[in-house]
Amino acid sequence: MRTPIASKSWKTRVGVLALALTMAGPVLGSASAAGAAPDSTAVFHFKGRAGSAVLTDCSLSAPVGTQCRAVDVFAFEQRVNNDGDKTGTGPQVQVTLYAVTITAVEPFFDAVPIGFGFTSNATVKINGSLAKGAARAEVVPLCDFGCDPSSPASIALTVEWTGFGPTGKFGFHDKFRDEFCFVNSRNGFTDRAANATGTVDGVAFVVPVGFQAFLQSDSSGAVQHCA
Repeated sequence: MRTPIASKSWKTRVGVLALALTMAGPVLGSASAAGAAPDSTAVFHFKGRAGSAVLTDCSLSAPVGTQCRAVDVFAFEQRVNNDGDKTGTGPQVQVTLYAVTITAVEPFFDAVPIGFGFTSNATVKINGSLAKGAARAEVVPLCDFGCDPSSPASIALTVEWTGFGPTGKFGFHDKFRDEFCFVNSRNGFTDRAANATGTVDGVAFVVPVGFQAFLQSDSSGAVQHCA
């Protein structure tokens, strides 16, 4: 089934924040559900920065029928302390690879996903002002089992972002109390539009017309006290 490439603008604006809240779940829910010991306290902290982009080696001016590729990239670095457990800390690069065919009708391309994968064996660096960022992964595996032999098993990827324009900010502070526990949590989110370029297996890729790359930073923290 052929499907257009979906813009990641909404998905990536909440990506790391959603990850943080998901990871916070066991801390914030386990004490009262399991019957916490008296005067128990759990603490969760998360900080992350990420870059997202759709990149392609396609040209919309290419003749109808031209075949090319596109890649949807989400790269992040994060520091997690889930009540002493820091195993979630580190970088990761996630990709979806598409086979693209140029068409004569809008949106003037068909995109078929031919691989999805991620790796933590990567380098991701994004500065605090969201002015620039970079990601590199020598091998991103795209399939581990039941793979289509005609599709690539992995790709090598590099991406560079340059932020521009104003930053958007969002934050909230929440307090919750029930008969067992009190939870005090804070969350903050900042994003910025960016230009992006990259390579896939050494071939230059750029952001296609109609798509927008982003840089973002997220932070969250929660303290749960149960007595």
